[in-house]
Amino acid sequence: VSRHQVMDGNGADHLFAYPSYSFIAERLATGQVRQAWHLANQYSYMSSQSAWRMMTEAFKQLVPHSVRDGIGPLLRGGRAASFETLTERSIPPWFTDDFLRRYGLRRRILEHQYPMSRSGFINAEVLPFVAGDWLNWYTALPYGVTITRPYFDPRLVTLGLALPVWLHSQPGRMKPVLAAALHDVLPEKIITRSRKAHFGIFMNGMTRHQAALETIIEKAPIPDGILHREILLDALAKTALGIYDHILGVGRLRMALGYLHWLSRRDAWQKLTVPTITLQEVCHDERSTP
Repeated sequence: VSRHQVMDGNGADHLFAYPSYSFIAERLATGQVRQAWHLANQYSYMSSQSAWRMMTEAFKQLVPHSVRDGIGPLLRGGRAASFETLTERSIPPWFTDDFLRRYGLRRRILEHQYPMSRSGFINAEVLPFVAGDWLNWYTALPYGVTITRPYFDPRLVTLGLALPVWLHSQPGRMKPVLAAALHDVLPEKIITRSRKAHFGIFMNGMTRHQAALETIIEKAPIPDGILHREILLDALAKTALGIYDHILGVGRLRMALGYLHWLSRRDAWQKLTVPTITLQEVCHDERSTP
């Protein structure tokens, strides 16, 4: 069995890449409206957003999670009016009213929101939400691959929590060190870019496999009274066309489709042989070192 270890960058944003509107929210919280507007204009160019949208996102950080999406979702008990407006806090529109009441979806969703400080900066209370890494360790372990997240090392987390709020990146070029290292490798247009884009990777898969996903939605053996299949089909069609506002809403759709796919093939998967491997085969053994 080959032995490989992969390190990923998950956790870096939690520690060092605070959302730019967090710094704007800090100014608003202390009554420095003019300074907040100045920062919004600076960051708006770097993030390709309007200054007004930056101010709106900053203001949301100062109110409870339950009202951040506005009056409409609040009056509807947290339900999103449509797929296009779905956020990480609102209830997806494809769930039935009976199901969301029976299982208290609104309460459970709000309980799983990061307990950030007033402006979104990481604090000690958020650590339980990112503690543990069972999935990444287990997924590739049978194939001799372990996936680690060095940014969640307790020593690095301690360093991140100790950094003062004023010590943050200033609006400017994206990743200047990386750009300098690759100045003669990548095209100039990429080196001098002002923002990062994902070039449709969030919807290309939906587009390529739309017909298969529609079949899964229509035929998945799920009991009545849980999902509105027609709303899921509509959300899939809009995602394939790029009609959505929040990428996190697309993530909610992907989870729903993933569950339906698992449910559709559960019987077949239960009959598969699960590969096994011992920890000794993937751990470093000093006795075998020449």
